[in-house]
Amino acid sequence: MSPSRGLDLTNFLLGLAWLGELDRHQIKRLWFVDKSQSTVEKTLARLHKDELITKRAWSLRDEQREATVPQLVRWSLTPKGLAVVKASDQCPARPATPRQQRLIVHDLRTTEAIVRLIEIGRRSKLSGIYVAHELRLNPEEKRPICDALVVVQFGTFDQPNLVPWSSDPVSEDEGQLRFAIEADNDSEPLGVIAGKARAYRRLDEDDAWAAWWMRQHGPLPIPLWGAPSEARATTIH
Repeated sequence: MSPSRGLDLTNFLLGLAWLGELDRHQIKRLWFVDKSQSTVEKTLARLHKDELITKRAWSLRDEQREATVPQLVRWSLTPKGLAVVKASDQCPARPATPRQQRLIVHDLRTTEAIVRLIEIGRRSKLSGIYVAHELRLNPEEKRPICDALVVVQFGTFDQPNLVPWSSDPVSEDEGQLRFAIEADNDSEPLGVIAGKARAYRRLDEDDAWAAWWMRQHGPLPIPLWGAPSEARATTIH
């Protein structure tokens, strides 16, 4: 296995296990804060050669230019890469995996929100982060679905090129914030958005719903919507 030259390999592979797919810019922001983009690309190429990670190319249709525009490659774990961290106590019980091509834009927005929360949390001594994907909001129905639950914990951790992954969503020794991520691409009807909003309100107001959620996931989260534009965010609000 080639050396990773400054990268904490286990921490990085754990990150892909928690988040599923990331592009090189997101990877730089989490594990190469003070390094060049060239260093990131060379490291990813080495890990790809070692068959620890794999990449997915994709593109978007630009109707104004009437052209298909390539987007940043998405990186994820291979079975060999997962095997490296599978025994770690920081490995998620259900590692995230890349989903269908049609969901890339949606999942990119979800992971971008999580990456941004990590960046913001680092300013306040982020000491732990837990992520769970695709959680039901209704104890009786399969939908609506929360895109991701993110629990950020604060304590004494201070290493800017590491992410303090945590398999424990509840820690009594540290302060924490909990967010329910909703990724919006301006494609869902407003009725669907309103239905999700009502589900979050009922979680807060219905004792039985709240107890059901807390038994599985801990205290209730703050809903956090990610939108593609200010106009869409205003409409959602």
